Amino acid sequence: MSAAAGLMALAVLAVLPALAVAGVVLGVQAALFGHISGRWLRRRVREPRLWGAGVLLLIAGWFTAAEIAVPGAGLVASAYAVTARS
Repeated sequence: MSAAAGLMALAVLAVLPALAVAGVVLGVQAALFGHISGRWLRRRVREPRLWGAGVLLLIAGWFTAAEIAVPGAGLVASAYAVTARS
C-alpha cells in the first residue's frame, strides 16, 4: 500500500466514527425532544422526530445490515417534505 492510500485510509477511519457519534447525538436529541441543534437544520427540517428516527436508522445501517438504512433514508427525506400537523 502506498503512503497516499494509507493516509486516506487513516483519514476515513478517523472521520467516520466522528460522523457516527455526531449523528447519534443529533438523532437522539431530535427523536426524543423534537428539537434539532443548529440553525441550518432547524430551518430545513419540518418534522424533527421523523428526521431523528431516520438518522438513527441510517447510522444503524452503517454498522449492521443495509436494509435498515433504506427506511431511515425514507424517514429523513420525508422529514424535509412533510408539513407538521397542529
